[in-house]
Amino acid sequence: MPITVKADVYSFGIVLLEMVCCRRSVDISLPEDEIVLTDRVYDCYMAGELNKLLGDEEVEKRGLERMVTVGLWCIQDEPSLRPSMKVVLMLEGTVEIPIPPDPSSFLNLDPPHSLKAAAFCLAPSPSLMASKLPVFFVFVFLSVLCLVVGAQQNLSNLINLGSSLSPSTQPNSWLSSSGRFEFGFYPEGKGFSVGIRLVGNPEKTVVWTARRDDPPVSSNATLALTKEGWLVLRTEKGEEINITGASDPASFASLLDSGNFVLYDNVSNVIWKSFDSPTDTILGGQNLTNGNLLVSSVSNTDHSSGRFILYMQSDGNLVAYPINTTAESLNAYDWTSTYTGGDSINLNLDYNGNLFLSQQGSLLLLLVNLSSSSSSGHGAVVYRATLDPNGNFLLYSHSFSSGGSATMKLEWSALQDQCEVKGFCGFNSYCALMGSEHDCLCFPGFNFIDPNQKFLGCQGDFGPEGCRDWKEAVKQYTVIQMKDLVFPVPPYSVVPMTEADCSKSCLEDCNCGAALFDSNGN
Repeated sequence: MPITVKADVYSFGIVLLEMVCCRRSVDISLPEDEIVLTDRVYDCYMAGELNKLLGDEEVEKRGLERMVTVGLWCIQDEPSLRPSMKVVLMLEGTVEIPIPPDPSSFLNLDPPHSLKAAAFCLAPSPSLMASKLPVFFVFVFLSVLCLVVGAQQNLSNLINLGSSLSPSTQPNSWLSSSGRFEFGFYPEGKGFSVGIRLVGNPEKTVVWTARRDDPPVSSNATLALTKEGWLVLRTEKGEEINITGASDPASFASLLDSGNFVLYDNVSNVIWKSFDSPTDTILGGQNLTNGNLLVSSVSNTDHSSGRFILYMQSDGNLVAYPINTTAESLNAYDWTSTYTGGDSINLNLDYNGNLFLSQQGSLLLLLVNLSSSSSSGHGAVVYRATLDPNGNFLLYSHSFSSGGSATMKLEWSALQDQCEVKGFCGFNSYCALMGSEHDCLCFPGFNFIDPNQKFLGCQGDFGPEGCRDWKEAVKQYTVIQMKDLVFPVPPYSVVPMTEADCSKSCLEDCNCGAALFDSNGN
């Protein structure tokens, strides 16, 4: 089995920090602000107080700072930020190491197995402390050998300049190192689109689409990472479309095992990644940052923009709306009520399937906690949170067995009642539970515009009537009662009257199509 970035570089960073500090990664016997090693190390690092990690021990300051910096880079939650073979140069001191961002250790509410397995500490002794840095460097370079081997195994997954794909030839996609994700062409309508798919057996799940509202292309199209460094789609009409919108040319690309497609420059810095531009899905390790949104697909077979959005608002509230409506409470159908956080709140899905809101590196609201779930079982599990074509926000797990089979499971849904989604049914129709399924039905006197696309709503099977001769025309109409209907939109007028008067009032008003009578006599 190939050595993955997550299993090697991340664990290497944890073990390195454990040996530097001579303690476990999680130690509940310590004060609250010191329980999690990675949090403690980062706080001391940013405060310039690394000496607090070692107590009274004397060590070479520059060497200690370099090892801590490398360790913090290795445990970044975003895999594309973690170093690979550059670790060797970092530790040798031949390259300058930038200040690492906060590794966001709070994302792992339950430490991954690789971290648990690495939770050991060498008992301090005078001889060890006297030669602490040399011992560390011996350990470091032995570990780096494993990283080099892993990096060499993954070289085949780098996408070099001049590489290209076509729907009509194999392979028509580029794979991640594990083979669980693929980037390239997939069938869409009567043609092909470019995107990322989670490779299941037998089904594949689209998790990201490039330029999703462009029409599908024919089998004569090509996708190329040009020798000039641009990722372009060449259509059958001869058009060349920069599908990422990156402003700088790339030196190579890679599809990571997280499902993140990344473009790099000539010094391996990330210049573009698909995780920054989600469509309807976020994957494990991905965030929906403040001010961004997910847009549902039209259907499970049409991945162009659909009818609903999930908006991480600048006021800190995560809200679902029908598309093309204003962002106000009247139109919302689901929200987190986190209004006071402002523009520092993000939606996060970690590798363990935990879905939560964070604020400046701290857990704000836990939506789903799968840390203690048995969903992971044996083998790898990939999590995805998708805004469904019907407007519900859903969390799925995809479990991969060692034999290659995959099982998809719905872990959580934001709404238990599909009828709570505003706009699920179109104009002149209503949502009802039919057996175990939710369906849209037309009001009496109306028919579906398209029975195959019920969300388009219904239209009347009668012509419009003018108000000039309404007193005569009204004799042709009756009022039909429908009980137990709920209208979530507040009324524009409330008048006390009897049920009979309510019916008569609407019938005599040529502009009235329906009236709502509640149990309070309004």
